[in-house]
Amino acid sequence: MNVAIDDVRAWGLDVALVLDRLVDGDLRGMFDGPTTVGIDLDAPLIVFDLSHIDRNSIAMPILMAIVGVWLEHTWIRPDRKKRIFLVEEAWHIINSPFVAQLFQRLLKFGRRLGLSFVAVVHHLSDVVDGAAAKEAAAILKMASTRTIYAQKADEARATGRVLGLPRWAVEIIPTLTPGIAVWDVNGNVQVVKHLVTESERPLVFTDRAMTESSADLSDDALRAAELEAEERAAAFMEQHVGDSESTVA
Repeated sequence: MNVAIDDVRAWGLDVALVLDRLVDGDLRGMFDGPTTVGIDLDAPLIVFDLSHIDRNSIAMPILMAIVGVWLEHTWIRPDRKKRIFLVEEAWHIINSPFVAQLFQRLLKFGRRLGLSFVAVVHHLSDVVDGAAAKEAAAILKMASTRTIYAQKADEARATGRVLGLPRWAVEIIPTLTPGIAVWDVNGNVQVVKHLVTESERPLVFTDRAMTESSADLSDDALRAAELEAEERAAAFMEQHVGDSESTVA
């Protein structure tokens, strides 16, 4: 090729420096070891645990680049199988423009590929004010279903402005209790109660361990609290829906 060895070295210097970090530097151990024995990437449930990765670390976009390639070109395929892609603590990674663009592509082609995309965030401000604010806004616009649980009043107002919720919905959000949520399905906004089966109850009532008193609550007490919250939400809707259909400015 008539290329000098010094030119080859110069061309590969940046790549060598990155690879050096992955092998001998602060990122060592991520890719330079054997694949975990027993991994089945065709299993019904696959979990990528990134909770111990600093979201500001260079490791996050590197990991998501690899996961993204696998998602787009191996896991998701037109084989008529329905798949669910769930991202817990989505704020942790969605602030990366690369990751946000990946999510946009998954949403765009999800219907054709039978893919349901679910992202869970604690506060919309964590993503709409971040480095990928433009991409995050596009993702929110493309989402056909938005589910909002209890939030403080100021956060509820901010959420209402971003999502264009009716005023009555914004006012009821701070009063919601576990199991009750505001759902926005293609502009149809309703207060919805989640019906929890007995087998699901131990999985979803995770706050019991947070307080001493909550550990002593009986199932009857929990059901009574659910019923009270449902009745309060129904009364609030009956009172306010007819009075205020305007969205939050």
